[in-house]
Amino acid sequence: GDLDSYLQLLQDTVLVRDFDAVMKEAADYRRRIPSEIRQWLPSVISGLHGITQDSVYDARPSSHFKEDLRSVVATFGIPHIDRFLKGGIWDAAIVMIAGISNHGKSTLAYTLAARCVASKIKAVFVTTETLPSEVVVGVMRPLAGLSDRQVRNKDERCIEYLDDMDKYLPIYDYDYAGIDMLDRILYWEQPQVMFYDFIKAPETIRPGQREDQALYALGEGLRRLSNDHRCTIIAFAQFSGAKAEYFLQHHDLRDVTMFGSARLFHTADQILIMKRHWSLPDTGFFKVKKDRLPTAYVKDNIFDWEFTLRHDTRTHSFYQAQ
Repeated sequence: GDLDSYLQLLQDTVLVRDFDAVMKEAADYRRRIPSEIRQWLPSVISGLHGITQDSVYDARPSSHFKEDLRSVVATFGIPHIDRFLKGGIWDAAIVMIAGISNHGKSTLAYTLAARCVASKIKAVFVTTETLPSEVVVGVMRPLAGLSDRQVRNKDERCIEYLDDMDKYLPIYDYDYAGIDMLDRILYWEQPQVMFYDFIKAPETIRPGQREDQALYALGEGLRRLSNDHRCTIIAFAQFSGAKAEYFLQHHDLRDVTMFGSARLFHTADQILIMKRHWSLPDTGFFKVKKDRLPTAYVKDNIFDWEFTLRHDTRTHSFYQAQ
């Protein structure tokens, strides 16, 4: 009875990772029945070993061969984006979309989030750049087909979309942008896709840690979360100032250093870089720079594939012209 409850708490510590709450409850058990704790210790150690070793990870190839392989679970409905994603939203993938400041990264995030809500695909939006209320406006514009002014004036046509947004797109601000908090969010929300807008150096960098190391650690953490929670994480990143200036002058998107951290490139399954088109009005230019997802859904190699999307100036969203 009590021993089983205690072991369950230890299991929750491993699986849920809510250490503070779980260990507080464990301490309450210890205070109420201290005389029995010593008798429990061998069983506790054995049980914890079983939780963390025997029942969680099996290193044999035959075990991994029997597991479900990654697969596409949904699509965004924008053909170029779905092709770039090798079919659409995978059940485990880390995608990074990088670009110059004020060249449409958040606009693309809002567009894709609106597609999720419209298709009733469970998503989560984490914003490190702006207020959640601004994210609501950004997603509502393409979702309801309204202008920015109409949404900000709380046009009554927005009302019919609020229930679906509440159900399919919870929004979290920068207080939840750390890996530990994201782990809890993904555990409770269980989304098929998470939007992370955008990657930047954590505010609490450890003493002596360089900014590029912190960014790489964040990328590694996002990759682990994608694998652990079996969802697609679409993280947006920004080019460093010097690199952005070079892109603006030369339109050369061969180099993909993001925020001064070349190692960040290696954490992703896919990399897409974007900027405003240098000659076509209301057009975004996109170039695929990395692709290591399986080829089961798109047979051809799409590395270095280029495409454009039009920008709807009324709803501030991207769409693929017919």
